[in-house]
Amino acid sequence: MIAHVLTFLYYNQSFGPTAVNAKLSAQFMAAHADFVESSGFDNRYVNAFKAAGGRFAVTYIDPTYVPYCVPPFVPPAGRCAGQIGDLGPGEQAWFHDANGARIHRGDSYTGQFQESLNPADALAREAVALWMNRYVAKSPNLDFFFSDDSGSTFGGPDGTPRSGMFYGFNAVGTEVRSDSAWIAGESALFTGAPRRLIINGGYGFKPAYDGVFLKNPNVAGANHEGCFNSAAYGGRVSDSKGEWTSQADGLLADLPFRKYSLCMMNGPPSASNRLFALASWWLTYDPKYSVAAPIAPAPDGNAVFPEYAIVPTAPQASAGGGRIDALYRGGVYVREFGQCFQDGRSIGACATVVNPGTSAREVPALSRRYTRMLTLGDASTVSGGRAVWSIFRRGPETKALTAMDRSTIVLGTLGPVQAMVLRQ
Repeated sequence: MIAHVLTFLYYNQSFGPTAVNAKLSAQFMAAHADFVESSGFDNRYVNAFKAAGGRFAVTYIDPTYVPYCVPPFVPPAGRCAGQIGDLGPGEQAWFHDANGARIHRGDSYTGQFQESLNPADALAREAVALWMNRYVAKSPNLDFFFSDDSGSTFGGPDGTPRSGMFYGFNAVGTEVRSDSAWIAGESALFTGAPRRLIINGGYGFKPAYDGVFLKNPNVAGANHEGCFNSAAYGGRVSDSKGEWTSQADGLLADLPFRKYSLCMMNGPPSASNRLFALASWWLTYDPKYSVAAPIAPAPDGNAVFPEYAIVPTAPQASAGGGRIDALYRGGVYVREFGQCFQDGRSIGACATVVNPGTSAREVPALSRRYTRMLTLGDASTVSGGRAVWSIFRRGPETKALTAMDRSTIVLGTLGPVQAMVLRQ
């Protein structure tokens, strides 16, 4: 039975002030998620998930930026706390400015500072591996670490490290000066981990350095934050400046490496935002490697949503060459699937149509006659949320817009930054 697409869910992991899905049983999580990520400070949820038959248990680590740091920054420097900071790595493990002081930046979350570890230094890598090994000793069934702030390019949008790995810091670290040195350090850090990693980096939405880190055998996949529904954009990601296309192409660029590609939706989880993200993700969907990762919780504190129990199979077309433009049809993007399932039951053929643009577009003729359209509510699955198929007719008589913006379909058009999912 195909119960749901590959799904990555938080399990007592923080999203702002909320501990997401924290009150749900391990058995419930094992039934609804293939991956769960829990806090790196608590082994209980990882252990319970695996004991309940859960597939992949993941815990969080940041091997790059260390929080809870206090002055002075000139050696003997003040202490840092947190996962790696508590271990007190030696002075050479840190990045320093030209005067020998640790580089630092303010941290609004803690009211203190962050400092940066140098992955090219053996002491830094040993400290990260030590923390990981201590966690694994308490959770031997752990499958992966979610490695935050790792796997990115050294330089940022302007080609310099100040806009990249040292963004927001008071200075640029002097210990690493080239892309090749950065790649070597990051690669050694990944290789030394006692479990495989899901890296949370890249260049924009695409794999860094044409996928050099995804080629590392100890890297299991890559995460893409703000995927189609983004907190940074306040919700649905449009293509007004090519953002939506960049995100779709980034997901597609992961697939040739045969590593998991996580689409992490962290924008407001309203029904319309979730539907747009789902429909956009279906355009890039690969059943073996594409992973839906909704993390922003509904009002009940849970981020388990019913639409991920719909599984599209037998696509008529895919985005060849890793470019979403292969699915572009007259102003919108279309992908049709020959056989789809919901809650393990066949529901016939289905399709997704997405307009990421900022003006309305006509819906093109599709290869099949679809009679129903997916509608969602704002509630999570836990609070009774359902993925419902409403009767759909093209034209002004459409009655199916109960849980969506009523501007979505008017006389066969799809409104700006809107999407629909259809079935026979």
